[in-house]
Amino acid sequence: MAQAILTYGQSTNPASPQANDQMREFSAKRWHTLPFHRDDVMKARVGEPLRLVRLVRP
Repeated sequence: MAQAILTYGQSTNPASPQANDQMREFSAKRWHTLPFHRDDVMKARVGEPLRLVRLVRP
């Protein structure tokens, strides 16, 4: 089982309630369990995968 938490908030706007949400989760020791197996990853998906491609310049 893997657990993680962001070291910053979900928003860069200091006026947003999400600006420090992850710090509150960390302080309360509410780490998020990460999906590990393919089926778990597919169930936890919130959108289409984003593929990054490195362009090689001649």
